[in-house]
Amino acid sequence: MQTMQSTISLQDENGRQSAEKNLGAVYTPANLADWVARTFIEMASLPSNAVVCDPACGDGELLRAVQANRPNMKLLGIDVDPSAVETALKRKGEGQFQFMNCDALGSPNSSRIPSWAILFGKKSIDGVIANPPWGADLNASRQELTAIGYSFAKGQFDSWNLFVEATLSNLRPSGTAAFIIPDSIFLPEHARMREFLHSNVQIAFIARLGEGFFSEVFRGTAIVIFRKLPPGSDHQVETLRLNRKDRSAVLTGKKTLDEIRRAKAHLLPQSRFKNDPFGRWDIDSAVSEDAKIHAYTTRRSDWTQWLCSGRGVELSKFGHVDVCPVCDFARPASKKDSLTCTNCGHTSRSLDFRKVQIVKDEPSNPNTFPFLVGEDVGRYFASPSRYITKSVSGINYKSQDVYSRRRLLIRKTGVGIKAAIVNQPSMTNQVVFHYFENPALDVPTFFLSYCLGVLGSRTLLAYHLRTNGDNEWRSHPYITQKVISGLPIPLPVQGTESWKQAQAIAALVDQALAKDELTMKLDAKIEGLVAAQFGFDDSSYSWVERVLSQAESLEPIRALQLGSRFRVMPQWAD
Repeated sequence: MQTMQSTISLQDENGRQSAEKNLGAVYTPANLADWVARTFIEMASLPSNAVVCDPACGDGELLRAVQANRPNMKLLGIDVDPSAVETALKRKGEGQFQFMNCDALGSPNSSRIPSWAILFGKKSIDGVIANPPWGADLNASRQELTAIGYSFAKGQFDSWNLFVEATLSNLRPSGTAAFIIPDSIFLPEHARMREFLHSNVQIAFIARLGEGFFSEVFRGTAIVIFRKLPPGSDHQVETLRLNRKDRSAVLTGKKTLDEIRRAKAHLLPQSRFKNDPFGRWDIDSAVSEDAKIHAYTTRRSDWTQWLCSGRGVELSKFGHVDVCPVCDFARPASKKDSLTCTNCGHTSRSLDFRKVQIVKDEPSNPNTFPFLVGEDVGRYFASPSRYITKSVSGINYKSQDVYSRRRLLIRKTGVGIKAAIVNQPSMTNQVVFHYFENPALDVPTFFLSYCLGVLGSRTLLAYHLRTNGDNEWRSHPYITQKVISGLPIPLPVQGTESWKQAQAIAALVDQALAKDELTMKLDAKIEGLVAAQFGFDDSSYSWVERVLSQAESLEPIRALQLGSRFRVMPQWAD
């Protein structure tokens, strides 16, 4: 189960490998299992004869690590894969181990979330340690899971969400759980899970380790340890974030996770997470930085309510489509083996559908239109690099009127914030969000340009890096519309200083757009005005410089990191 469970990598046999992928199974390396087990034991108040369960145990590596660091506990392992349980039984060695082959989440005809203690004839579960499946195929449908009692079996959820929920149902009061989960827990789509945890349990530890701890898994790893206790108003959470240098030192054996933890972990009040309007776990900003973050949050607004938004054609930048052999109706290309035409209902092998590319580097016929994709969106400027064939039956091109408007574009994929304004007619694809003035509202004529000035600033990037954790490369970096709407762009109020500053920012942005060039002088003036919008003076702006300097030096961030030739001060706006 993307269980980050317990051996070091997937097995070589093709059949076993395929089955494990369906189960989400990627077993936990022994060194990570040992560190998680020791940290779990340190943070748990476990009796000497405690009962500890791994509900997705794989070959039992996490339980073995617990036993190695704290003998005499009763260790229970459950896994839906019979071959994994067979391996766990062979490897168990000395100790009070019990393993069971079943689905810890319950069968489709279950009437309630299973009691793991009762399964093994125990009274209660004192602790849970697990690397539950990531993205696994589940035995029960959404409806069946909801009937069993899972509140997370709706909307957008992952299999590991259900294991966390089942653990809360199974732990005794004051029991402790340690989870190895994907660091997508920090993303907007998992806000409900974060809120569920920081509102219902005492979170003891949050560690964001990043990628590389599991071979062939291009997703970051997070560790969350919590106690089944009400979260007190003064409860502190130990937090840890590894950067690329830290991770490399650990993975090459130059440093241990314990050494990194001693050097870099810091405490944050759990109330910070609960009080955040987006339920974020902003573990990168220390308590000492709260005043700086407060300067942004006090100016937060519903700025996107002044705009209409959407995204472009649901196609990749290459424009590959599958065309029905019966009715010539096209659909975006799919990797599925079998396809069904949404027009005529014809179903056949994917190979029977005609493969066509409707996006080209050059206009191939008179029926093409400029096409702008994610990589075409830079800082301030965007220009289409491709051409898309229009009027292909079955492709949802969306509103042609939108593509002819002056629009603010924000790239979904990539690190940082890439935003630009375009005037020329051009379609966009699915990884480009567009915004334009809401015609039903009296939106200031300068508003789009003002928004671009703020979005393109170092001042706002520093906030984004600290609160959204988007400060290093990952395999699939992206920004969502929810994250965008949460960026604190102050709404200017007519007749106030902020209105004048917003107009001045927009005027400078328009100068850059007219010249198709953002000079260093213009950039500095815009930056100074944006900093002033958030109340930063020269001394407080040094925090922005420090945040950028600490971020990984990737191109989108490196381009904005400040050197001695570029000093930004609010008075530069004069």
